[in-house]
Amino acid sequence: GDVYSLTYPSNYFDVVTSFGYASAATYKGVQAEVSRVLRPGGFLVCYFINYLSLYKIANFAAKWKKMVNEEGKHYNDATVRGISKYFARCNLHFISQKLFNTYPPVNFLPTEALVLFDKTMGRVSSRVLGRVRLVCFQKN
Repeated sequence: GDVYSLTYPSNYFDVVTSFGYASAATYKGVQAEVSRVLRPGGFLVCYFINYLSLYKIANFAAKWKKMVNEEGKHYNDATVRGISKYFARCNLHFISQKLFNTYPPVNFLPTEALVLFDKTMGRVSSRVLGRVRLVCFQKN
C-alpha cells in the first residue's frame, strides 16, 4: 500500500512496525499518517540508519550527495534528539532505542564470526559501531 495514505481507519492499530534498511515509517511526511492509524497509547517501532556509526562516518562523504538528492525524504535523523523532535510533531513520543548491526563491514569472514562479534564486542561498542537504530515511539 501507500504509506502516505493508509487504507485503515483511524485509531486502528495498537502497534505499527516498519523494518528494513529503508523503513517506510521514517520517510519524511509519513508520521502523521502512521499516527492517525495508531490508537492512543499505541506504539511505533521502526528502523533508522545510524549515521553516527563509525562505519557510516567512514563512508559519509560518498553517500552525502545521494542522501541530499533523494527528494528531501530525510530530515535530521542522525541523532535521537532530531528524530524525537520531528516525530513529536505528530504526537509520537520517543520511548527508547537499541543500536545493533555492529559487525565489521567485511566480506571475507564467515557469518558465524560476524554474529559472534555482534554478540561480544558489538554489544559493548554498539554506541559507536551500530549501523542501525531500532526506535520505539508511543502515541499520546
